[in-house]
Amino acid sequence: MKRKMIEVSTKGITFDRGYDEFIFNCRARNLRPATIQFYDNSMRSIYKFIDPKMQIKDITKATVDNFIIGCQNELDIKDITIHTYLRALKAILYYFMKVGYMEKFHIPLVKYDKPVIETYTDQEVKTLLKKPNRNKCTFTEFRDWTICNLLYSTGIRCSNILDLKVKEVDLYKF
Repeated sequence: MKRKMIEVSTKGITFDRGYDEFIFNCRARNLRPATIQFYDNSMRSIYKFIDPKMQIKDITKATVDNFIIGCQNELDIKDITIHTYLRALKAILYYFMKVGYMEKFHIPLVKYDKPVIETYTDQEVKTLLKKPNRNKCTFTEFRDWTICNLLYSTGIRCSNILDLKVKEVDLYKF
């Protein structure tokens, strides 16, 4: 299989203009609004260290390294947050590389300590999933039990639960 060579464009496309094109491409690929919002939120911090008017072709590995060091030294944020911003920047820059706006280079992510998440005990899970007496429980107890069971049995996302309408839920089957 022959590799396709992409020539780096010599056009003077700025970082902010390229970002607008990247977001347009994300919408064309039908990415979730939450994903696009993630990129927009990340750009606020990225623009603190990478000039929006910088030419895309001038972005190098050193630019990315300066972004990482700038976040570590000037922002009061954890390594996992820097990792998150870097994931967004990496996606954007790889898009620029793919369309030929800049030279290709590898962007490694920042390492961070993964927090230990405390899990429920078996007894706590049984308590959460035990059906309350509908005649004696409060509305919030029954609502919480319903949500816990929905999460447990379907694996639905929390954002999808928030989008549910009352008419879409049949509580009388319980």
